[in-house]
Amino acid sequence: MSGFPLLLPGDRNVRAAAQGEVERAFAARARRAVPGWARKVLAWAEPGDPPRPGDKLETEGQPA
Repeated sequence: MSGFPLLLPGDRNVRAAAQGEVERAFAARARRAVPGWARKVLAWAEPGDPPRPGDKLETEGQPA
């Protein structure tokens, strides 16, 4: 038996439906997102805490 996946004609429809469901779920999540929420959470953090190694800071216009 080879390691190549066997795709049957109906599998494409199932995969397309699953992909569509994932896209709808992420779109719904994006609609619920609150712009600037991460900045508010970081503002609540103790001001004296320096960033830890591996922390990514958002710069103006650039996502973290």
